[in-house]
This record gives sequence, C-alpha cells and structure tokens, in this order.
Amino acid sequence: MRLSRSGFRPGPALRTGLVLFLLHLGVAPCFSLSLEEMEVIAPRGTERGLLAPQGFVYDTYRGLFIVANTEAHRVDLLSREGDSFKIMGRAGNLRRPRTVAAGKDSTLFVAMQDSEIIKVLSQYDSGVGEEFHDLNLSAYRQRAAVQAIALDVDREGNLYVVDRGNRQVLVLDRQQRFRFALADIGDPSDVAVGANTIYVADPGFGGIRVYDGQGRRLRTLGADPGRFPTPLRAKALAVDRRERLWVLEEANLGLKVFDTFGNLLLDYPFSQGGRLAFLSAVDLTLDADRFLYVLEQGTGLIRVFRINEF
Repeated sequence: MRLSRSGFRPGPALRTGLVLFLLHLGVAPCFSLSLEEMEVIAPRGTERGLLAPQGFVYDTYRGLFIVANTEAHRVDLLSREGDSFKIMGRAGNLRRPRTVAAGKDSTLFVAMQDSEIIKVLSQYDSGVGEEFHDLNLSAYRQRAAVQAIALDVDREGNLYVVDRGNRQVLVLDRQQRFRFALADIGDPSDVAVGANTIYVADPGFGGIRVYDGQGRRLRTLGADPGRFPTPLRAKALAVDRRERLWVLEEANLGLKVFDTFGNLLLDYPFSQGGRLAFLSAVDLTLDADRFLYVLEQGTGLIRVFRINEF
C-alpha cells in the first residue's frame, strides 16, 4: 500500500503503531532521518556559567536539563530555554561531578571524579534543601577502585553505573541493591538502556556491546570490518522513544544513529563545509518531542537539533 500516492502523511500515533507492528514481525521500519540545527542555548543565571561540563541529561518529565558543571563543583538545573532553575553543590558536597542521571520518580544520581560515592537525591526538582544520601560503591571493587564515569536509569528505576576502573557496568535495582554486572569490557565510556536492550560503548576495543535486559551478550555493533573500515569509537550514547541508538563518536568525528537491528539510519559528520560543526562535543541527550541536544565542553553551550523523519 502506497500511502503517499494520495498525499496522505501518517500522523505520530499511526507511525508509532506501524513501528511496533513491524518490530513485532521482526522487520526494521525504514524512516529517513535528518538533523536540522535550530538554536544554541547559552545557559543563564548559573553564577559562573558552565565550566568544562562533562555530562548532562534532559528530563522530559520535568522539562529540565541536569548538567554536571564539573569545574564549578555544581550540578545545574536549567529550563528548556537555558534559564537557571536550581543550583546544587553550594554547600561543597559535590566535588567535580562528572555524570548525572534521573529516574521517572525524580530521583537524581550524581557521580563525581575520583570518588566511589554516588550522591542520591529524591525529589531533586523540589524547593527543599539538598538532602543527598551516599551510595558507596567500594564493595564492587575488583582490580581497582570504582571509577563511575557514566550513569543511566531505566524505566523501572534500575541504575546502571559504568565503572572504568574495573572494566564493568554495575546494575542496581531501584533500592540500589546489586542485580548483576557486565564484566570484562575493554574501556567502557557510556551506557544507554532501552526497553529490553543495554548498550555499552567500548572505544578501547572498538564498537558498542549489546546485551539483553538480563545481561546476556547479544552482539557487538560497529566492529564488523565489512561495514566499518575502522571500529566505531563511541564517546556517548542515548536511546530515543523508538528504541533507536544515537552515538556520539570520539574526537569530534560525528554522530551516528542505528535501529534496533544495527542498521545505520543516519551518519552525521561534524565537519560541515570545511568547518567543525561542534567544538569538543562531550555528551548528547534527547527529549520526547524529536529534539536532540549536544553539550559542548569547551564553550559550555547546548546545541539544539530538530529530528526530521520522512
């Protein structure tokens, strides 16, 4: 059936239904993707601006950016427009935060450089004081101290911790109790979790390791020499509402998007017309309204792209 012959364009609900139907059949739906740069957000009201931030996430449920403002020793909450909503860490309790994650229940997790402690805050968007409690990861040491360099939270509230020191990803339940670990990863840099898939970036060995929701290894994406002349070296990952994997490559090389079967949907190089589209891109995040956000470490700016689908 060719819906386009009559000029009919399926709406979001129908398109989502088609995606779910095709996934049920084991067929990859083919929608063309493109990115359109819309604006640049310069955060306002953050006291000293964003100083070498290392990570951020957009909380779609609350319409807030959560930024690990590393060299300012703060975590900044920003509105979608970039206005300061709340600043955490003034009491000196956040020492060089490097990555953040938030659950649907408004629980915030903050990992700090050179620390085995993850700071946990319930109802982080409220106006009350910062009553963090400590999640100590020292019990999970294998060869070295735990180095939590990336976090993610799934829909059930499980916490995923990338531990570069021991080349593993720790998976904890919503009460922060141990569930399982993904071990023997070369040089993990990030983790992103979909409905029943766990993606772990492994730039040290090359490619992205793919696991099911129980931690069983499925495959490695981006390491096949027949498809990738050089192994994919991912710096940051994100999964969108259609279970597509968004990959920020190391060394400002670009951005790639894959479907659930590992098919490449979009290859967006950062060198556009002889100039770099980004300066020291360090992290990416998505919202539910088809927007992509890229954080630049060097400038402290957030670049906004509309995701167009055809």
